[in-house]
Parts: sequence; C-alpha cells; structure tokens
Amino acid sequence: MRPNPDVDAAERSRVYSTADVTFLLQDIRRRFLTFCSHHSSKTPSSGSFLEENEQLAVVLDPCHGESLTHVLESVVPTLRVCSRELERSWSTMPNTLLIPFYTPERWRLVAAQIDYAKRSATIFWIDPRGRGAFPRRLMDSLRLPLANSISEFTKNQCGLSTQTTLSERPFVMINARELEEDIQGYGVNEIDSGPIIVQIVRDFILGTSVPSILPACDTQHEDQLGEIREGDLKILKEFRLHNIDYIERENGEELFIR
Repeated sequence: MRPNPDVDAAERSRVYSTADVTFLLQDIRRRFLTFCSHHSSKTPSSGSFLEENEQLAVVLDPCHGESLTHVLESVVPTLRVCSRELERSWSTMPNTLLIPFYTPERWRLVAAQIDYAKRSATIFWIDPRGRGAFPRRLMDSLRLPLANSISEFTKNQCGLSTQTTLSERPFVMINARELEEDIQGYGVNEIDSGPIIVQIVRDFILGTSVPSILPACDTQHEDQLGEIREGDLKILKEFRLHNIDYIERENGEELFIR
C-alpha cells in the first residue's frame, strides 16, 4: 500500500517515502552540518551533499529500487561523481560517508568512516533487523566501489598526484561491521525502517552512540520510536508548507515507496 503524504508520520501505519527521507536528510544537513564558505563567500549554502562542511560528512540523497540491481545502478555512479567532485572542491576529504537506500523490503544504510592518519576505514552494513539481515549480494557488489572511493579520498588527502597509478596508491586497511541487534522487530514494526535509518544518520553526524535506538525487545522501544516519528512529523509539515514539490514525480508519476 502506498503511503499517503497527508497522513501524520506518527501514525503506526505510515511508511516513509523517498520524498520523506530526502527532506529529512536535507534538514539534517542544514541543522547539524556547518558548511564552509571559503570557495564562494557570495554564494549562499545550498545544503548539497557535495558541499564541504566542517564535520567532513557526506550524506548522499536516498535512492530506491525494485531490486538490489536497481540500487547498485544508482549508488555506484553516484560514488564516482562524489569522488570526482570532492577532489575538485573540498580542501579536506570527508571522514564520514552515509548512503541510505530502499528496496521493497525496507530502508537500509551503508556508512563508511575513514581515519586518514591510521590509513584505515570501517564500512558499516546497517539493516534495522540486525546481523545477517543485510543482503550478502549487495555487500559483495558495493564493497569494491566503496573501497575505490575510500582509496581516492585517501590519495587526495595525502596530496598524491592525480597521475598516481593504482599500485602506488596508499594502502588502506578496510574493516566491515554489521548492526548487531534487531532494532526494528516484526509485524507492525516492519514499517519503522524509515525513521530508524534517518535517526542513525543523525547519530553518525552527531557522533553519538550508533545506534541510539533501543533494541526491539526493550520495553521502551515503542515509546522511543513514537518520539522520533513525532519529531520527523514536525519537520515534514514545515517542508509541506514551503515546498510545492514535496511529492516526487518522474515521467508524470508519483514516486512513492509502496
């Protein structure tokens, strides 16, 4: 069933659409990132995920697809563009990369944190259902593009020439982690992946414990998710008032998640 954009996000039946998550991520960028103005002091910040910020974080716009292949077809080219644009416009390479996406099952997140001094990075495969729920095929397909982006960022941060060959690039130790606990649950809670993933993006940006959301088995879990949804609702209502393009359209059709 498609979500109704006029239904309050606090209602348990609401599934977050791509438009919901897009605007919530824009709010996160505006509120929690301090954008650098040294490139063009006369140009106001656009809040784009490609705009340099003091937190050195890149929060990509969300993508969705009917299959894992569709997600890959969206994410991989975006990573290439990201690497190229950041090399051109950022004075310091990002240390946090966040990639939210949706498939017909639920919202998920891929995150990478880079330590240039130690030449190391950690990739986080985050599925709200916990360990073992993130599709292995998607992990295998995204691992190399992510490693290439991390290598490019490290090369740029270390001041190496753009002509540096693959064999001359700095070695980066890349570790991988999965979300351990189920912070979503079954049944009615299946529709909570949207607010959960948006909150985890906030956690990464704010440097708080990831995830800050309690396990699904915790007695306070439902109350916590209700508070998160209520906060999201206030943000989305503001966007609806000031953005006529709130509902996404492509080829004349509304783009909703189920």
